[in-house]
Amino acid sequence: SPPLSSPSLSAPPLSTPLPLLSTPLPPLPITATSPLSTNLTTPPQTPPTPPTPPTLTTSNGVTIMGGLERGDVTKGATSADQIIYHLIIRNETAAPLDGFMLQTNKNSFGLSPANQILPIGSIPPNGVGSCFLPLALDPNKVTPPPVSPHLQVALKTAQAGVIYFNDVIPLKALLDPKGAMEAAAFLEAWKTLPSEVGSRLPLEPQSSADAVLAKLTNNGCFVLAHRKVPATGQDAVYATCRVKGVGGGGGGGGGKN
Repeated sequence: SPPLSSPSLSAPPLSTPLPLLSTPLPPLPITATSPLSTNLTTPPQTPPTPPTPPTLTTSNGVTIMGGLERGDVTKGATSADQIIYHLIIRNETAAPLDGFMLQTNKNSFGLSPANQILPIGSIPPNGVGSCFLPLALDPNKVTPPPVSPHLQVALKTAQAGVIYFNDVIPLKALLDPKGAMEAAAFLEAWKTLPSEVGSRLPLEPQSSADAVLAKLTNNGCFVLAHRKVPATGQDAVYATCRVKGVGGGGGGGGGKN
């Protein structure tokens, strides 16, 4: 979504209803990948190759790449609610590496490995090993406010010792699939906001409002309302999401683009 170009959002007075909630969402355009428009004579397309996780550190002859993702049972998660850590380890030493273990420091969301032993066998010199490590939300590992997305990690090998590195927790990995809110509950939550609260983020441009709505939906946000703002050339969108690991916290918000 492009940067918000309007002033900071203001919560309406208690007596003011939120008109956006009565406006139905426009239908999303049917694309060539939609089951309703699939041409049976068109050969299936090869799915895109998943991007390689970013490099987190190179130390002691070991390169570690990785990133946190939302739960996927095909990648070792027990459910769509579970967060997993995708890790790729490259052995640049002259000897095999094994005995991999991982530990996280206390963090704002209490993220900790469900099992510290990584399911990776011996990695030969110049070889690569990878795994999807399920993470748990441990209340004993939650740090006090302010909330921070930073994650401190230690990876141990039997040969190269302990390697320390930092990672950043992406918000989409923390969004709960049960984060939808009813319109009435959203209105009540909106009324509790301060008279003026807002945030501006530099985001990459999107081709249309429908593309923004699709991106929000695909990343765990639930759109309640969307309409054009008269005489501004802007779209107003109200959406909700629930972040796991912050006291069962949730949230809603409005935005303009």
